[in-house]
Amino acid sequence: MSGHAGTNCFITYTIKLPTGISASLELIDPIRPIFAGLFKAPNLQAGYIQVKGPTTSIGGKSSTSDLFSLSCDRNANSQIDWQTVTLAGLKALCTYVQSVSSL
Repeated sequence: MSGHAGTNCFITYTIKLPTGISASLELIDPIRPIFAGLFKAPNLQAGYIQVKGPTTSIGGKSSTSDLFSLSCDRNANSQIDWQTVTLAGLKALCTYVQSVSSL
């Protein structure tokens, strides 16, 4: 077998406090340039971003929890304009997993 195996990139980051304006504006917009930059690497096959943030349990306990994750591969990337893609577009082309119901 010749050539190089593709690589994957896994990024986790934590937001301090969403303002509640819009999940798209606050959570999706910041990851656009990250994915656009990742796929400039020619051997990157997939990128995975996990976003964590403050949550409050039904019992009133505050913690930092997973909010959502987004995973896109090179095939999806070839169909995405990272400057204009909507959350609906990302959900259709990539794997989006919402971890809390309030997003």
